[in-house]
Amino acid sequence: ALDEAGREIIPCHYEQMWGFRENRAFYKKDGRWGILDEEGHVLTDPVFPDEAMRGTFSEPELSFFEGYAVVFSGGKAGFTDREGRLVRDYRYEEALSFRQGRSAVCVDGLWGYVDREFAWRTPPVFEAAGSFSEGAAAVCQDGRWGYLRLDGTWLVPPKYRQAQPFRAGYAAFSDAGHKGYVDASGREIYPEPLPVKLGRR
Repeated sequence: ALDEAGREIIPCHYEQMWGFRENRAFYKKDGRWGILDEEGHVLTDPVFPDEAMRGTFSEPELSFFEGYAVVFSGGKAGFTDREGRLVRDYRYEEALSFRQGRSAVCVDGLWGYVDREFAWRTPPVFEAAGSFSEGAAAVCQDGRWGYLRLDGTWLVPPKYRQAQPFRAGYAAFSDAGHKGYVDASGREIYPEPLPVKLGRR
């Protein structure tokens, strides 16, 4: 890795590295993954299996968010902290990174949300679920998408064919050929487009 001036700060003797986030990055050596900090200090030996960095629905950059990172082993997802401790064993079928103190996790084919203590805040009842953004998350139930608040109540009950995350105060949705936006109060706004460019991040 290089600093802003182009000086080498981490020697190039790793097989692969992911970008830094929260002063941590995953490095790959001898086919397994470990964690180092921005100064290049190795915090953990390469103990995570190669599949630790893969997941069907996971973010493009598997990295640290709110102190934890999702890792995989044996086809299951768990969580490691910034020191490389496995704080939640490999028990979920899938998991998304923490956002706003919640992580969407999948058990027995259904999604729900856990808090930073890995206690259920919303039980696994959804067919699909996204990460929280601006206090709400898009979730799918009975083939329809709606928006769930952090406290587990509905901002918008499931009724859309597609729903995007909130960004800049609005979330895009579509249904039966109609497109519009939902604001933070759950009010639907037509027509598009709005002054800001919205979409998946």
